[in-house]
Amino acid sequence: MKTIPTIRLRLHALADRITDPELAAELHALADETKRKPSKRPHVPRQRQGLSPEVKRAVRTFAADPANRHVGLLEMARRFNTNQGRISEVINGRRDD
Repeated sequence: MKTIPTIRLRLHALADRITDPELAAELHALADETKRKPSKRPHVPRQRQGLSPEVKRAVRTFAADPANRHVGLLEMARRFNTNQGRISEVINGRRDD
């Protein structure tokens, strides 16, 4: 699978090999159009701290308990005062920051 940056590089390389200056300029312009435009909003700093190691341990313990198999991510998130995405990350071992 080709990515947009590799396609852009290939378009520029092809444009460099073309002898017709108008066609080459058009290919260069099209390749440049594939660049990502900068964000119009400034980067917003992280507002919440990650979960503490104790809370992560509690989430994993809670999720591993067979008595809690019926509890969904949303309910777990409410119990641990976070969101279901963070619960999923903890259970699946992602974002161990």
